[in-house]
Amino acid sequence: KEEVALSWLARCNKVISVDLKAIATGPGEPTERLKAMLLSRVLVRFDGARRYAQSIDDLFAALRPAVLSLRERTHEIEAEFLAEVLREGQAQGVFAFEDASATARLLLLATVGLLPYSLCPRQLGERDEIVAKVHAITALLLDGIHTR
Repeated sequence: KEEVALSWLARCNKVISVDLKAIATGPGEPTERLKAMLLSRVLVRFDGARRYAQSIDDLFAALRPAVLSLRERTHEIEAEFLAEVLREGQAQGVFAFEDASATARLLLLATVGLLPYSLCPRQLGERDEIVAKVHAITALLLDGIHTR
């Protein structure tokens, strides 16, 4: 049971890493790429979890320590992609912050509450609601690091 769950999570995390790397190295302004990255990391998980909401909730309850360990490793990988775009934005004079890695981890932390493993099945809500929340959180966060 644990191996199956961790394998499913690892596949989901691989999809997210591929998406984040493609967005991070793709075209566009750093602000738009960061918005797209934060939205992608939430929606890939949200879309996957909606199909299996109750069984995933039960599984996470049983596997919490292993899932938390995997989540920490995954967040470090995601933070590296975000930090790349943050550094680029800082070099362009778009962003101002002290530490790209710390800022990236804070951006991830701010969206953790919208990820399926932080919500019970009844709280997942509608996809449009999650998209709107990610956009609102991202706008608030990026406003804090934009140069004036």
